[in-house]
Amino acid sequence: MSGMILGLDELFEDLEELGNIDLYKPIAQATEFVRSAARGLAPVSPFGSAGELRDSIQTEVRREGTVVN
Repeated sequence: MSGMILGLDELFEDLEELGNIDLYKPIAQATEFVRSAARGLAPVSPFGSAGELRDSIQTEVRREGTVVN
């Protein structure tokens, strides 16, 4: 019985299932959360800046095959 790991087949099956989880929506939600926080923290001068920095903070989440960028 030496060299045998009990439950290894089940572990590999579980790990394979994890690889099939679609992460697009949670990544898009997290990205929007960070974008919103960054925009809220961007300084806006009452005398000159019309919020160009704040308005320039954008995000984009893309799916390329099975990869989410």
